[in-house]
Amino acid sequence: MQAQPKTIREILHTGDQYIIPLFQRYYSWEKSHWERLRMDVWALMENGAKPIHFLGPLVCTLLPRLPGNSSAFQLIDGQQRITTLTILLAAIRDVAQSRNLNDFAEEVTEDYLLFKRKQGSDRYKVLPRLGDREVLTTMIEGNDMSGFSDSPVFEAWKYFHRHVQHLSRKDTEQQLAKLLDVITNRLNLVAVLIDGENPYEIFDSLNSTGLPLKESDLIRNFVFMEIPLAKQQEFNDQHWKQFEEMFDANDTEEAIEMTPFYRDYLMRNGKYSKEDATFVDFKNAHEDAVRQPEVMIGELKRYARLDLMLRRPGAVKDATLRGILRQVDGMEITTAYPLLLNLLDRNDRGQLSKEDLCGCLEDLVSFVLRRSICGETTRTYGKWFVEAITVIRDHPRRDLQTYWLSRRWPDDAAVKARLPSFELYRRESTKTRVILEALEESFGHRERVDLSTLTIEHVMPQTITNNKHGKAWKEMLGDGWEKTYDALLHTLGNLTLTGYNTELSNSAFETKKVELAKSHLDLNAYFNALAKWDAETIRARTTVLAERLVTLWPRPATEVIYAASAEAIPEPEGLTNAAKQRLEYWRQMDVRLEERGVPRDFIVAAPDSSIIASIGDSGAAEFEFGFNQQRGRIFVSLNLSDEMGAFIASPLTEAKAAIEQELGYKLDWEIRNQGGEISISDEGIQIRDENDWPVQHDWFGDRLEDFQRVLQPRVIVLEKEALKDPELRQAHEQRGLRVKYWRACSAALTGSQLSFRENAPDAGRTLCRFRPLDDGVYLGAQYYPTTSQLCVYFAVWSSAVRKQRQLFKELVESHIPELETQIGEKLHWEDPYFWVSIPADIGTSSDWPRQHQWVKETAEKFIATFKPRLGIE
Repeated sequence: MQAQPKTIREILHTGDQYIIPLFQRYYSWEKSHWERLRMDVWALMENGAKPIHFLGPLVCTLLPRLPGNSSAFQLIDGQQRITTLTILLAAIRDVAQSRNLNDFAEEVTEDYLLFKRKQGSDRYKVLPRLGDREVLTTMIEGNDMSGFSDSPVFEAWKYFHRHVQHLSRKDTEQQLAKLLDVITNRLNLVAVLIDGENPYEIFDSLNSTGLPLKESDLIRNFVFMEIPLAKQQEFNDQHWKQFEEMFDANDTEEAIEMTPFYRDYLMRNGKYSKEDATFVDFKNAHEDAVRQPEVMIGELKRYARLDLMLRRPGAVKDATLRGILRQVDGMEITTAYPLLLNLLDRNDRGQLSKEDLCGCLEDLVSFVLRRSICGETTRTYGKWFVEAITVIRDHPRRDLQTYWLSRRWPDDAAVKARLPSFELYRRESTKTRVILEALEESFGHRERVDLSTLTIEHVMPQTITNNKHGKAWKEMLGDGWEKTYDALLHTLGNLTLTGYNTELSNSAFETKKVELAKSHLDLNAYFNALAKWDAETIRARTTVLAERLVTLWPRPATEVIYAASAEAIPEPEGLTNAAKQRLEYWRQMDVRLEERGVPRDFIVAAPDSSIIASIGDSGAAEFEFGFNQQRGRIFVSLNLSDEMGAFIASPLTEAKAAIEQELGYKLDWEIRNQGGEISISDEGIQIRDENDWPVQHDWFGDRLEDFQRVLQPRVIVLEKEALKDPELRQAHEQRGLRVKYWRACSAALTGSQLSFRENAPDAGRTLCRFRPLDDGVYLGAQYYPTTSQLCVYFAVWSSAVRKQRQLFKELVESHIPELETQIGEKLHWEDPYFWVSIPADIGTSSDWPRQHQWVKETAEKFIATFKPRLGIE
């Protein structure tokens, strides 16, 4: 970048030309801007004025020119200033001519306005963009401007002409010469010459006070720069103007921004383009095509016609296609437009039948709608929909169905399970209309109603007042009506369509039922036979409509099982704020890992400070991901347990040097008789800082990739070797028994406040932990096969907060008899554990119910005893 101050004379009194590109906005300065410039210039003419006045930057890039030609610069910033100065100089010239100062006028023209010996667009020292060019060149040539009475350029010229006339009413030549000297020698601009590929980025960073620059403007400029200036107007009139007018507002539709179309067009074949790289990607893709602009504009027009079918579906002539495109529009998935543009293009070329096209669109609506109802994320749609283009082969619909199924396409059971509690209207008001209209049309009523004139009605109203209607609703909903209102107001069962929304308002159900019957909608015939509208009837209607919904937007029959992502699983009730944050932490990591290609369901998010993922088949090895909020520490660990874990740990320890060399970093090794942990950690982490979570989750992802590359293959090989040993194989079979035992125990806990940690029963250990009561505060059950004892324990580890550790210490020192009285059993103590135990044999499955009932009752006693004493919510 080169920058130096230059006078107007040094800028314009040269052989250089300054071209204002098409991406620049039209001339937009108004009287306040003209007034400020004029007052600055007039002030410089006074005695004692400062010698120099800076107007600001003039940022340019150098355009290619053949040897022997003068330099041409593309203006990136400063076009309003240089255009206004050109207008002012033309006004001075015109005043001089009107006073018969022809030599002076000629000097201004030749030095600052024109290259008199050149022709066409090369003739002008400042060449404005199309749209301003005709009026400004007319002014510079000194021709009649009466035909441009509405132009800001003409208004600016009139303003300056009047004030120059007034200034020079006496001593005209002297005053004009002084004015010209001030403008050309004492006004300075900081001329900045930038070398760079992307003038859009340069302009965007500098243009902080102007109108936002659109990448479509820069694309227009790129195309026109390849067309000789003399032919630009013709190309604009015959081709480009028609293309851009396709996006203009009309009688029924608003104007459409063109940049999103260009991005859809660039991604139509499955190559992703970043949102702020549209111009650069377009330029790189069309370096050759732009040399045949008529051919290129023909292709752009064709794709624009297809793209506008998505953005203006109501204008599509084919009724069937129009209907499904309206549903697509209601899904609010503009990120899918590159894929849809690809499909429309195939149909337009005769490569995809209308039936298959509509089938692809219906599948997409089903995929998006079902995922929305089931709470699946939309964050990855931008890349998924572009990636989906690349999987299309000979059978587009079948290929896309396979892809959607791999991306969690919810099945009927999941949709029907979530709909009764899903706040459809609050979460997805636009999709709500699509659903209700499609449900009504599914009845096939002979007398079709114009559904577009109807509004969405809440049967149980959005506002329950204290008037007679409100009291009727409260009585009908029964005790705890607020709970029903909060839970079911926006659910599908409570929604319908009506043309009487204002009349219905907050009326009682008996009144609403009469009015709804007048609508002649099949949706509303449902209410005729109902005596009341309460939680039971709302849920019942949701169930009925859900059956229709899954039929209207089906999922193909498949063996692929839908498993909800961590984000989509409803949050358990009764969680503390800290537990909710822990759950959200792991949910977001689950999404991040899936984005990185980790198989879905590899981890299961939980409201705990650590989560596990099993590897191998024995259950003796698992990866653990965790954090210690108090110490600002995150870690990944390979945990090895039981006899099988010990067998695996020994060879790994022997290969320690090789493992660490392959990883490229040291590990922490804690190996014991029954396995151990091999881990790595990072310190100084702000766990509560949600803005830092993506960085933390990427750290976990990086370490996971390392462990899977270096440690996991060794573990799997060693596990297979271990299973050849009869004793270890027997231990493996015992693990299978423990899995069944803890699963049965987990089932026995259903309906209580207790639940085991995610995946804990499936680990098949002798130990099975409940969800932590707080950071570092643990409750669990453990079976000791050597003594046939079953115990329930409570522990406060060093990772717990200081206050809880201190309170626990006081309980140990002074309150054990009191604790035993409340629990009703003798407590055993060994730092940091309290526990009680009973004789038990897990080999006798008929005794499991008794054992599991004891675990449940004892754990509940521990919670009731210790939680309040430790100040846990």
